[in-house]
Amino acid sequence: METKALLKDEAVSPTLVSVLIPVYNVEKYLEETVRSILNQSHRDLEILLLDDGSTDGSMAVASKLAATDSRIVILPSAGHNRGVVATRNDLLRAARGAYIAWNDSDDISTPDRIARQLDFLKKNPQFGAVGTGIVFADENLVPQSSTSYPADPERQRTDPYLCCATIMATRAAAQDAGLFRRVFRFGGEDGDWILKMSDKHDVTNIPNALYTYRRHPQSLTHNLQNWSLTVRIGVFARYAARLRRSGHADPVDALDDTRLPEQLNAWAFLDNTSLSHEEILTALSRRLDGEAPALSILHGFVAEDAEARAIVSGYDRQTFHSFEVLLAVRQKDLPRIEAIVKRAQADIRLVPIAEGAPWPALIEAARGRYLFMLSADNKPPPPWAVHEFVSRCLQARDNNAELPRDCKRIEVTGEVLRAGKRHRLAMKADEAKALLLQPDGRHLGLIIEAAAESGLANVWHRTKVVYRNHGAIAVLEATARNLKLMAKRLAARVIYKWLAPRILKSDRGQAFLNLPPMRRLKDKLRTKVLQHSPDSSLVEIEAAPPPPVVPKTFPMDYAKAAAEARIKVGVYECWGDFVDSLHFMTPDGTPLVDGVMFAPMEEVENPDFVLVLNTPAQEQVTATIAPERLWFAIGEPPTAIHRPLHRGQGTHSTIVTCDLSLPDGDARERRYIHAPVMTRTWHVKRQYRELEAMEPLDKQKKLSWVTSNLRILEGHRYRMQFLDKLRERVDFDLFGRGFDPIDDKWDAIAPYRYSIAFENVAAPLYFTEKLMDCFVCQTMPFYFGDPEIEKRFPPKSMIRIDPEDPKVFDMIRDISASELWKERQGDIAEARELVLKKYNMYRVLADRIREAALVPPREATALQIKRQTVL
Repeated sequence: METKALLKDEAVSPTLVSVLIPVYNVEKYLEETVRSILNQSHRDLEILLLDDGSTDGSMAVASKLAATDSRIVILPSAGHNRGVVATRNDLLRAARGAYIAWNDSDDISTPDRIARQLDFLKKNPQFGAVGTGIVFADENLVPQSSTSYPADPERQRTDPYLCCATIMATRAAAQDAGLFRRVFRFGGEDGDWILKMSDKHDVTNIPNALYTYRRHPQSLTHNLQNWSLTVRIGVFARYAARLRRSGHADPVDALDDTRLPEQLNAWAFLDNTSLSHEEILTALSRRLDGEAPALSILHGFVAEDAEARAIVSGYDRQTFHSFEVLLAVRQKDLPRIEAIVKRAQADIRLVPIAEGAPWPALIEAARGRYLFMLSADNKPPPPWAVHEFVSRCLQARDNNAELPRDCKRIEVTGEVLRAGKRHRLAMKADEAKALLLQPDGRHLGLIIEAAAESGLANVWHRTKVVYRNHGAIAVLEATARNLKLMAKRLAARVIYKWLAPRILKSDRGQAFLNLPPMRRLKDKLRTKVLQHSPDSSLVEIEAAPPPPVVPKTFPMDYAKAAAEARIKVGVYECWGDFVDSLHFMTPDGTPLVDGVMFAPMEEVENPDFVLVLNTPAQEQVTATIAPERLWFAIGEPPTAIHRPLHRGQGTHSTIVTCDLSLPDGDARERRYIHAPVMTRTWHVKRQYRELEAMEPLDKQKKLSWVTSNLRILEGHRYRMQFLDKLRERVDFDLFGRGFDPIDDKWDAIAPYRYSIAFENVAAPLYFTEKLMDCFVCQTMPFYFGDPEIEKRFPPKSMIRIDPEDPKVFDMIRDISASELWKERQGDIAEARELVLKKYNMYRVLADRIREAALVPPREATALQIKRQTVL
């Protein structure tokens, strides 16, 4: 690794700052950029420009500017494009300043940027470099969003998260970081440079947005080029930093930029046990051209067109792309299925089978490091399926075949390998490849069938023989297991679709189940009935209350938040994912929002306020608090059936509600605050800062809808009626409970240009995550709901639909095929900013609570809060 980046060891002046600007085809923006540096309040500067073979008028602009100010230095150009790494290195070699600052040639620095960074480094000599927050703007510098980056030096040391163009480094830190390495010429060179600098120096960020990042077509194209390779070498750089700091040789030095696809192939990552599973999955999220995939997915016979289309559609939606799919097809079906598969974006290949079982031929054709065998009648895989498959493979690798309960690893024993029957199945085992299967008797039969076709003597599952040339016995055992499972499912359907609803509906059944000892049984029956029969035409019952114990998925440092908070709010809730919502929706993923701490009641000592989200999970709780500091935030629609929740409980309490039938302000018993519905603002699993800093997404798919098949409320039924009509007239992808379940709504919205957002109720102030998930995913929604929604968001950020309009389906079909979403990206970005900063539930509550805290409270008293159950 090179250690001397600069030609001179000594700076010519202790206050001189060298601002380095690589130039390439930025004639339109260069003058604005350079003038933003010339206008800095700190005047002791040298501004170094180096052109990398521009084909426009960039050099003419640079020369004109250099004639007006002697601080501008134009370095000799090679006359052809050498790439950003070579350009950055020549700039570093020429720098004479005591401090080195970067600035991209199309971006803008605020007049005080250099002065503030210089002041920070002088006052904090323990840091070698400092970055700043940034403002994202469009081509005309109209702000769209802003973000700041973590200040924690340990985070920058292990996984740099900053904007390198905002960095100012001391000369010593830049010397120790060395030159940018040529192997990163495809991208990621700045992250590697920061990692090398962090070997000896702490790197941090200040939160102030002192830099404007201009988004325009050229910058977007640059960001998308070689993306797969850039992601892989970025993961490899972080791994290399760990090795380097532990005294080992830097593996990046062994990389050859002409052989990167070969050296960073999928198998190299899969076999590296020093990488975490998340690092491997990140690195392999996209497949390099021509490389063997991480995973081969083998499907049994596919004969029906609809079945083939469903499989193609499922794999086209995957979020992880290093895989191939092999479909077994009979010769007579080959032309039809081939015509369908040709339209697939995923790597799907057909394996013609003349006769016999398909599995030996599929295994022979597979090129993946791991194999999954699936029967052809499986449902289309959800978008995260392949990601999950590979996770299981990695877990199998690490746990010596101790797989999760819902997986089996099939191993061919050494006895078989010595038998001389070295069929491809045996070869795969010999190469330590895992065959992972779902725990289904049919799949056990498939393995037996494949083993028999291959002439293998034994197949073992861990230490238990599942096949010993007695295939008929094993198949009978598998059939018996299947029959037992079918009987169990049939019994459940009889009980929960027919018997239990009638018990719950009858007067005698209600009287019995309302006895205190039977309450738990009633709750369980309610839950099961809703799972098996969401159609309310059978029976309308109360929704089952959530479990009293709330799982805390993400760890929270409540003690630290309490020490920093000005106001502490203890929360009772029935959501079940309250802690998750703090992780995703608060600016720093902590319980703290603008000085107000939100935390589960058991984590807060002496709270200043008590907040109830809808209703407590427990039957009854007691809170000792001033009556006016007991707050309820209601996340249900303003319907008659939900009005008991909106009315709230207690005397002098405060209720934040979207129900406009209740008075706004002080009423006889309570104070009501009209506000947008208090439900989780977005459900996509992306954190606040990640959404705020997100670059424009490259969207290839047209239209999606995420919804459930519930038909309990009138609004549910109205939505399902519209859905049924839409499916007949418009082609779109449908996700959600009862259709194609998903774990993260991001996967069902972010890849799409348009999505349907259809509220359960059309009422003012009632707009939910259905709409706001679209905005944070940069997707244009077709919206039905709040009749005054144009007052909340830019009218052009969405398309209003009227389900009763006979032309609505033609409109959706025509617009979803258009580029309107691209023309309105500015409006959608503005809507996203409003979601994050204005309608974010925790920001709304924090602002209101801070105002209320200015009024001295009454004397604290013990207040009873009861669980309220509604439909």
